[in-house]
Amino acid sequence: MNHQQIVINNLAEKLKLFTSAVNGELVDEADFIFANTGIPTDTFNVPLKKAAPIKNTATSWRDLMQQYRLNEAERNTMMKLENILHVGDRKTHQLIITPVRNVEEFHEYQEVFLSLFEGTMEKIALAQYFNTFSEENLSSTAQMFIGRVDEVTVSTGLLIDSSESYGIYDVMTKERFRGKGYGSEMFHYLLTQTTDKQKPVVL
Repeated sequence: MNHQQIVINNLAEKLKLFTSAVNGELVDEADFIFANTGIPTDTFNVPLKKAAPIKNTATSWRDLMQQYRLNEAERNTMMKLENILHVGDRKTHQLIITPVRNVEEFHEYQEVFLSLFEGTMEKIALAQYFNTFSEENLSSTAQMFIGRVDEVTVSTGLLIDSSESYGIYDVMTKERFRGKGYGSEMFHYLLTQTTDKQKPVVL
């Protein structure tokens, strides 16, 4: 399997998990996947190309955008990292990282997530998304983490364990806590949580 296919498959897994968490619809065709949460958010309603040209020549990407009522297209950059056999613990003695284990901690994860969209319509849509989110629908292959400093949640991270790769997503830090290395700390920590070092990591 080539690098591009590994990356596409991992993102497709994330879309599947986060669409099912709000009982949305995932359209999985031969050359594209479309995640439709039913909520007007750019962040989780994503068309993902699996092939460069659409095989059905009567349909174009523009047609698909119109069909699913998408007004914008975003280009995302994703990377594949070879896993590291020996990643040691790295601590600042400030950031305490724990998995999200209950509703209160999930709300803390949301708070960091939503803080990145302060003052935008997207924040309203994302709040609506998280209000309908069911952690029970989120597979055990996905694990959310929060990082706290002095009992204040300042950062987040998401680790997805798919069949041929790991995915590291949502490494976020609240704006007023940036520049202190907390994002790097979270990323490093997520790498330590990968158990199969033969599998690459998608970022």
